[in-house]
Amino acid sequence: NMKPCTKISMHAGRGEAESAQLLIAALTKDLKGVRVSVSPLIGPDNRAIFADARLVGYVKVNKPTPYGFKVAGRYPDPIMQIQPFDVSEGHVQAVWITVWVPQNALAGEYVGNVIVAPENAPKSTVEMRLRVYDVDLPKQSFLRTCVLIWDGKARAVYGNAWTDEMRRRF
Repeated sequence: NMKPCTKISMHAGRGEAESAQLLIAALTKDLKGVRVSVSPLIGPDNRAIFADARLVGYVKVNKPTPYGFKVAGRYPDPIMQIQPFDVSEGHVQAVWITVWVPQNALAGEYVGNVIVAPENAPKSTVEMRLRVYDVDLPKQSFLRTCVLIWDGKARAVYGNAWTDEMRRRF
């Protein structure tokens, strides 16, 4: 029993990108030719901040990793260019909405809409609110990351394809 989403709320500083995921659900019938668009978000001094919508793609996993979900199936992964799409009854399609806050944005509340318009059903409007804080994010990140590769687990997944050259590249 899903309740329809009527508002997306986001928070960001200047120079930040913020994302939200919107699920398009076909509860009672197939949805055909669904188009998703995002209006500019209008804020202080009628300044606009722009967002974009991307389609979440799915990857068929036949051989799941031994340390993951361990279940074969379709997993959401790639973020693809938006285009009209269909949703079969009883299924959902994820759409990724990203707001790009410019370095010169004024702090305050910005408001816009996400429009979901199937060819064979009434369109829906989801209000989108963005609170921009009076904070500047640095243009260059200095966050350090660490990637760990365990040879035993890698060999279980990749088999003979796991070579010293592959380990070096990781």
